[in-house]
Amino acid sequence: DFVAMVVDWCKKNGVAVCAAPFEAEWQLGYLQLLNIVQVIISEDGDVFASGGDQIITQLSWNSGSCCLYDRSKELKRKSAGEGKFDDELVAWLTLAGNDYIKRLHGNSYA
Repeated sequence: DFVAMVVDWCKKNGVAVCAAPFEAEWQLGYLQLLNIVQVIISEDGDVFASGGDQIITQLSWNSGSCCLYDRSKELKRKSAGEGKFDDELVAWLTLAGNDYIKRLHGNSYA
C-alpha cells in the first residue's frame, strides 16, 4: 500500500519514521510541538485542528506531488468574508474532511 511505500522510502533514505495509526492526531500535534517530528503526513483535517504545524497531504505516487501546509501561514490568511480566517476554522476544517465526513470532491486544505 502507499503508506508502506513511503515508510520504506524514508527508512532507506535515513528519515526517521514515527507511525501513529488510528486516532493519533493529538499525539502527532504534540510530538511536533516538542520538535520530535518535523512533519506529519496525513489526509485527515483533524491534524490541523489538533495542533499539527507542518502537514503533508494529497501524496501522489504517480506524479510525485503533494501539498505542504504550514499552520502559521494558513492562520494568517485573510477571511473569505469580513471576519478573521481563524473565526472560519471550523468550517474550513469541515470542508477539508475529517473522521466524520468525507472531503468535498476537489477540495483540499488550501
